[in-house]
Amino acid sequence: MTTYCPECGRKYDIFDKFWIQCDHCKEWYHGECVYVQPHQAVSLDKFYCARCESRVGPSTYKPVTNNHRHNVYEEDPSEKMQSGTTAFIDKLKTRRFDLIELPQVQGNQLSLTYLIKNGFDQPIFVEKKDGLDMCVPPSEFGIEQIIELIGGYTELDVIDSKRQLSIRLPLVEFARCINMDRREQTLNCISLEVSKTKLGRLIKPPGIVNKLSWVENSWPDVDIRPNVSKYCLISMKDSYTDFHIDFGGTSVWYHVLQGEKVFYLIEPTPQHLSIYEQWMSCPDQSEIFLPDLLNDPTKCKMLILRQGQTLFIPTGWIHAVLTTKDSLVFGGNFLHSLNIKLQLDIYEMEIRLRTADKFLFPFFELTNWYAVPTICKLLQDSFVKRPPRKEFIEGIEVLSNYLRKWNNKSKEENSLKNGDFSPYAPKGCFSTKRLINDLVKNLRSVCSRFGQTNPSQPANSALMTKSKNGLPSIPT
Repeated sequence: MTTYCPECGRKYDIFDKFWIQCDHCKEWYHGECVYVQPHQAVSLDKFYCARCESRVGPSTYKPVTNNHRHNVYEEDPSEKMQSGTTAFIDKLKTRRFDLIELPQVQGNQLSLTYLIKNGFDQPIFVEKKDGLDMCVPPSEFGIEQIIELIGGYTELDVIDSKRQLSIRLPLVEFARCINMDRREQTLNCISLEVSKTKLGRLIKPPGIVNKLSWVENSWPDVDIRPNVSKYCLISMKDSYTDFHIDFGGTSVWYHVLQGEKVFYLIEPTPQHLSIYEQWMSCPDQSEIFLPDLLNDPTKCKMLILRQGQTLFIPTGWIHAVLTTKDSLVFGGNFLHSLNIKLQLDIYEMEIRLRTADKFLFPFFELTNWYAVPTICKLLQDSFVKRPPRKEFIEGIEVLSNYLRKWNNKSKEENSLKNGDFSPYAPKGCFSTKRLINDLVKNLRSVCSRFGQTNPSQPANSALMTKSKNGLPSIPT
């Protein structure tokens, strides 16, 4: 029997996204025709169409039994509080955290020379965007302008913060939820990448990001590339993103156009990373507040980011984010040469945690291959008078090991390949052997110039040998 929607007259189609049945007349309707989205239907106890409301009254909602569980309708809820819920947010707001102490940096100070000298292992806070060589829309820019630029029916991945559940919504529906006088949900859009849209043309990441980014400086001019540098984040007040590390160990730039965010930051020490990995593997992770697992919970610091301010979060920093005012934020992710070892460590952790592909940095291994000439140029140009930091040398050595490992894996998985290029890149795109040799030659040259030796190799690494003077020798 064919089903037709009484509102629009269209028949049922397997490609239709959502239908809902009236609990009185039993007719089926397109959700969009009766203004009910799947995320709203979860709360309905009885749905009545407009024709039946005059007889039996309006639709009714399930009774809320708790405010501390993701399922607020549980009949016999556990006493344990879950992250993102109303009770959790209320408690988080009353908890005291030490403010993180960061140096005051002006936008025009934030140069490649500054980071090479001082390192990029602590967050960098910039009060005003002047001097950052960054472009974002004007402060009065809003969701209506976003709809005009990217289209109202653009599908968004949105987090229902109180349930910590991902849902799909068209942008116009998300805007409707934001503009409601009485909000039914706390929604958080944090994965809208706009590089290929008209909105993307209005955004230019800070100049230092473009100078550091491997994608910007190393990828060939092709259509397929990791587009992760221009995100538009739209968050309702009390949205909460639980503790995480950005994919692939990427660093992040974050500019608040409107609103306010509170960051809870944990430094990526080996001990903290180990605790984080264990926490990520816990089946009851949502019931555990990560800082409570630290030997010293005060190591979790707080930073408040207000309208007009910019934050740079380095590789590997574990952080959670609370939205304290409705917010519109622009930001992006980038791999770079200053924290290579930690980037690779985070990638390995993601593999161990069996992270789904859609949550990994796109083309991570290929990006590392493409980055080799950029790293070599940095070695040649930036360390003529000043020796590189120990962490920088160690990172290049570790990358050399990984490139050999990935290349060997490629040859094993692709027996017909001759090993002279990576199967992750178009055939003939580059010679992997030459890239590895160039990387090690340039590292040797810099180490020799300043009489430096390389950090000790990992005990399980047999991918790069050392000569008698302690410098890396070129693998053959």
